[in-house]
Amino acid sequence: MRILRTKFLGSFLTPGACPRERPGIAFTGRSNVGKSSLVNRFANQAIARTSKTPGRTRQLVYFELESDRTPPFYLIDLPGYGSSDPVEGPPVPGCVDAVLRLLDGLGVERCHILGNSLGGIVGSFVAAYHPQRVTRFVTIGGIGMNVFTAFPGEGLRLLTAFAEEPTRENIETWLRSMVFDQSIVTEELIESRLKSATNPVTLATSRQLYSRASAEAMAAEFRGPNASQRIAHLASIQAPTLITWGRDDRVSPMDM
Repeated sequence: MRILRTKFLGSFLTPGACPRERPGIAFTGRSNVGKSSLVNRFANQAIARTSKTPGRTRQLVYFELESDRTPPFYLIDLPGYGSSDPVEGPPVPGCVDAVLRLLDGLGVERCHILGNSLGGIVGSFVAAYHPQRVTRFVTIGGIGMNVFTAFPGEGLRLLTAFAEEPTRENIETWLRSMVFDQSIVTEELIESRLKSATNPVTLATSRQLYSRASAEAMAAEFRGPNASQRIAHLASIQAPTLITWGRDDRVSPMDM
């Protein structure tokens, strides 16, 4: 699929004010985990970027895209991602709530969910606890727990290193751990990601989520007696589900 046209439609404070004439793809998750790069690559241009315009960053950001194989559709930037401020409180419940409020505001009773990384975790909770809203669920990594390998994996350790010391060298090293095709990591991409990741709000969020202390706390949960509770909700998913994983994934290993 090749994107032929991209148009910024606007930023909206409430779901009820959002456009609803076309189907949409919504991205949700925390900043600085590679999803901006995913969206920009999907759109074939830099549309996901950190906004410095007061008042815009807490809104739902809408783009209209048209491809050579589909009618026009919306690409939606949810709170806590790309051009939006972080969701207050624990990230996963906040993002789940944002997804549900968006669906309610648009009058969408049922939908397909495609989640990448943290978006896969968010999508799994929506599918598990609100099965009447989800027709199909696809996840790209993100869900599960390490069985044979140590947690955190290489990619998360490199992200922690960047959060604690946000240098160009550290972000390039982390970016290269995120992709198999190293040609994707261009000078332009490195500079764009560094500029976005060192935004004060984004950097503060990254340090909250990916500090060494946070990583150690998550690792302790994986080792504790209630470790399986992290994935217990997966058994409640009723929608047909496709779980995809990268064979050479250096963030979430295959045994996860």
